[in-house]
Amino acid sequence: MTKENVIITETDSYICITPLYSLTDTIMEDFKTSVSQWCENKEKHIVVDFKNVHLLSSRAITHLIKLYKIQHDKNKMFALVNLKKETEDLLIAVNITKIISVFSSIEEFIISLEEPLLHSSSLSPAMVRFEKQKDLTIIHLEIQGDGIDTSKTDFSTIFSEVEHKNVIIDLGNIINLDEKSISAFTEFADTCVNKNGHLVLAAVNTLTKDLFLLLGIEDKFNFVETISEGTTFISVGQKHKKNRK
Repeated sequence: MTKENVIITETDSYICITPLYSLTDTIMEDFKTSVSQWCENKEKHIVVDFKNVHLLSSRAITHLIKLYKIQHDKNKMFALVNLKKETEDLLIAVNITKIISVFSSIEEFIISLEEPLLHSSSLSPAMVRFEKQKDLTIIHLEIQGDGIDTSKTDFSTIFSEVEHKNVIIDLGNIINLDEKSISAFTEFADTCVNKNGHLVLAAVNTLTKDLFLLLGIEDKFNFVETISEGTTFISVGQKHKKNRK
């Protein structure tokens, strides 16, 4: 993204990034390059002004989450302001607003800096609950605080405790997966397949599905809307295997 496509201003306490156009896939690489130095090398709060943004791709949402995590690790705020209604509705639908603060104006954001604790998120590792049935294990990932921080959740260790070859994972509380988590999921999918079983992901949001699609690994997983659909899927799969014998 060139200087004509984004305006970046800096004050003593925060950096304001204002895209001049919608954040679609065609400009995302330029956008990432343009803002990375400001986010990674500055110890200031960051606000993105969406007053010119009408469309937001799934890659753009993924990058916003990455920027949030960078700021969260620095104990600095990352916020969005001036969202169009349709854009805010999209972010609400995929639960992004549970972790990223949204304000109606720059002025409201500035006021919030005086009381940052009122707006900071409390992401925590997932609380894991195993539900073991006769032929499968259901993994429930439950929320502590505002949401689940997948970077603090050791999925490889969680999956290593599963004995069944058929597994359903409830992802209804997962907003997005980081690289390490994605690797753990793909390795676990391979483990289930090698045991002649199934890995089923339930209640996956659009953002996570798009991420799997973007990485070309969506075929490793079976997607369903609910846990009960997952148990039916596995039950039907087991019957088909018996009929082939």
